[in-house]
Amino acid sequence: MQAMLPKVIDYNKYLLRERLFAGILERDAFTRHKGIFSLVSDVSVEFSFEQNEHGEVALDAYVSAVVSAECQRCLELVEFDISKSSEFFICENVDKNTKSLSLDDGRDIFYANNGKLDVLGLVEDELLLAIPMIPKHEDVSSCGAIDHHPSGEGISEVRRPFAHLRELIDAGDKN
Repeated sequence: MQAMLPKVIDYNKYLLRERLFAGILERDAFTRHKGIFSLVSDVSVEFSFEQNEHGEVALDAYVSAVVSAECQRCLELVEFDISKSSEFFICENVDKNTKSLSLDDGRDIFYANNGKLDVLGLVEDELLLAIPMIPKHEDVSSCGAIDHHPSGEGISEVRRPFAHLRELIDAGDKN
């Protein structure tokens, strides 16, 4: 069983010691995803800290969870796994000058406050970024939309508002 993680950590301790921060965050701790998706499982987190030769703190993050969202084809819930790896440089909020960072390796910047890293905020950001823009069943045969056949009930007449437009255009051209 993995350890429950705190929501905020002093990342400098991990630089000096084991450099690895791993465990789980309870799904009830997350709040910003409401209405977008639901967490089915707790969130597994692995952070690896390293300081490079320039003194920059690099963070390699891996986040995984099982989520459910509304399929945009059939409007039923679909579950899927999220696994996301990301790389960051950690900067202090007081140091807004990021020009000195070697951003050539494609790392994003995540800000900390006085050595405190908002683990919950970073993980929730990563989950929000990993959710598909249009959730849907990967296997179309398991999607409820394939069984949906609209009936003609309640539709008295099909309206075609532009059905005579061609005739009007042709009549106008002759004048």
